[in-house]
Amino acid sequence: VYSCNKSKIDGNLTYVTGGTVTNCTVGGSTFQQSEVIQPEPMPITQSQIDGWKNEAAAGTVINGNLILFNGEVRYLGPAKIIGNITLNNNSSLILKGTVYVTGNIILQNNATIKLDISYGSLSGVLVLDGSVDIKNNAVVEGSGQSGSYIMVLSTSSSDSAITINQNVQGAVLYTLNGGITLNQNVQVQQITAYKLIINNNVTVEYEVGLVNSFFVSGPGGSGKVTSWKEK
Repeated sequence: VYSCNKSKIDGNLTYVTGGTVTNCTVGGSTFQQSEVIQPEPMPITQSQIDGWKNEAAAGTVINGNLILFNGEVRYLGPAKIIGNITLNNNSSLILKGTVYVTGNIILQNNATIKLDISYGSLSGVLVLDGSVDIKNNAVVEGSGQSGSYIMVLSTSSSDSAITINQNVQGAVLYTLNGGITLNQNVQVQQITAYKLIINNNVTVEYEVGLVNSFFVSGPGGSGKVTSWKEK
């Protein structure tokens, strides 16, 4: 790390010269290194994100906010929402293709976003420029088949680009420039973030084989292999 503050490290700690170590308990040894740790490039390119946005915009375009009321179910996608999405308690949004939201998304208690069953074992993408706030017991999940996920991808630079609260299930989370905040008792499948903020009792569990998930524009999406390598 560059600096360590109010943390417990079971093993060794290495920090960058010029940084600080304040109120940290280190079980092993403490080292300094002169070179700042260089950032790794994000695994999803801007051109890929733009491609998903274009796929969504080629479908239905909704000007204004989309609000689902208690218990309401709606099928959507591919689609572009020029506004916000709000899912009130116990409502469900079922995606049939890539969805792009220019604003924010709020999932109230027990709301659900999931893929249509026609995705099968494939995965889908929900892209937004604003922030996502997922309340207690909300569900973000794939089609129901093994290996199917929804990737929620935010391009916001806010620290709260994606906020996940208690007992949220089944999401792949990605922020290009902003932060992902995880609150109590959250369990998610995969996170890639510019900044990760972890609060009490959070588990981040990386599933074996998730690297092989196929994210497509919709159940009828197709592609071709342009390169490969053994791993």
